[in-house]
Amino acid sequence: MKHLSDQELMRIVQAGDFSPASEIYDRYSARSYNFAFRFLRNSDAAEDAVQEVFVKMLKHANHVGLYSEELNPATGEFLGNHPQAFTHIALINFNNNPVDFNHLRKKMQAEYLLMFGMNALQIQLPFTMPDYQVQQYDNCKIVTAPSLNDLNKKTPVAKTEKTKLWKSLQNIFSL
Repeated sequence: MKHLSDQELMRIVQAGDFSPASEIYDRYSARSYNFAFRFLRNSDAAEDAVQEVFVKMLKHANHVGLYSEELNPATGEFLGNHPQAFTHIALINFNNNPVDFNHLRKKMQAEYLLMFGMNALQIQLPFTMPDYQVQQYDNCKIVTAPSLNDLNKKTPVAKTEKTKLWKSLQNIFSL
């Protein structure tokens, strides 16, 4: 199953066959564990959290592979499967799934495009643009920003960049 994409593996799971579960777990458990350990600071608790998340993920996909976008922070319980709440946003890991702008517009009808650690030319847009400048193109508002890793650093520069991003998001979403 190593040759199958994540999407193909999840389609098999959604059809009721949980045999790809171990492959999905193998692909993402180390990163998930590292993330959990950073917050929990306990190896056993981090392992338990990762396993619980994977079990919930596999159990809670609806028939089209969508998950609830919201959790009850007190219980960790999914608040329902309401994908319409965030249907105007698509998250794409470009390193794993490179796409071009035309594909995004045609397949996803994206109204907003936030690109982290990328530039407009990487998705074949016919222009360049500085980070945080809202650019309107083909009925889509586009913003680029530094990578999430850079924004997540605990430095004065990262703090300034986050402020710039927030102002740009206020502009793009008319907040």
